[in-house]
Amino acid sequence: MAIAPANFGSFSNALLVGNFGDGRINAYDATTGASLGALLDSKGNTLKIFGLWGLQVGNGKSGGDSNAVYFTAGPGNEQHGLFGSLQAAPVAATSNPVVNGADFQAGIAQFSWISVFGANLSSTTRTWLSSDMPGGKLPTQLDNVTVTVDGKPAYVAYISPTQINALVSADLTLGPVQVSTANQGLASGSVTAQMQATTPAFFISKSNYAAALHSNNTVVGPTTLFANNSTPVAPGETIMLFGTGFGPANTAIPDGQTITTPIPISGVTVTIAGVPSQVTFAGLVMPGLYQVNVVIPASTANGDAQVVATVGNSVTPAGPLVSVHN
Repeated sequence: MAIAPANFGSFSNALLVGNFGDGRINAYDATTGASLGALLDSKGNTLKIFGLWGLQVGNGKSGGDSNAVYFTAGPGNEQHGLFGSLQAAPVAATSNPVVNGADFQAGIAQFSWISVFGANLSSTTRTWLSSDMPGGKLPTQLDNVTVTVDGKPAYVAYISPTQINALVSADLTLGPVQVSTANQGLASGSVTAQMQATTPAFFISKSNYAAALHSNNTVVGPTTLFANNSTPVAPGETIMLFGTGFGPANTAIPDGQTITTPIPISGVTVTIAGVPSQVTFAGLVMPGLYQVNVVIPASTANGDAQVVATVGNSVTPAGPLVSVHN
């Protein structure tokens, strides 16, 4: 059976094995082991790559990007081992390619989390690890995947073939800026995003409930939200809310460094179910992650209450909820 290189994607269940002696590449069904024949070039000739051990199309999951072909080889007459991939250049999504990392809406800001969507963005899927941050310095690349915002490297925290999460570096520019990505040296085209002074938004834990914790670090939410680990909040109780894009702090924010001591910010107000709430603390507790401690107003009725925060002239989008029960 002839297999042309252009048809790799049709053989995601095929195992391609190279013959080290003659360079021929033979295909086998990865499930049954049945032979599928030699790999042919576009002219029907037997394709030969000397030193190649094997080829495998990614499965879109733990087996790698489904748009990439992974290979192993033994260069130097098998004195060395090599693992690599063949893939297309990254491409930004045609709709909303760059959004706020909390609410997935347009608009970005310095020191805030963003998400970039597209295809072929990465050959691997993972989040950053402590080993990626020697000396507390945030990584500007994971597995050779990078993001550039307004010509400056962003700090990359999560990569996958279709989504990258990154932290925008210090940048006082306001207005349209260019955002681009690169994967293994292959660059995407630039897309335009609007850089704003602040883009406050609360993270969501699940089902439109705001990411919030009780003082004992259990989850705020209906008891059905997370089995045995979520409970509603009582009026008068103080909870911790988490978001991004709340802007500059009272002191300088260390650009590109981990944060070991909370950095307070000012000017944050919060309403719960439309009622002003007491803010007991607001500040940056991790890179790009802002914590806002609020007291649930005593008058708050049982049920789902909408949470809205204001920073300067910016307001968090409507939607995030907290579950209240007296």
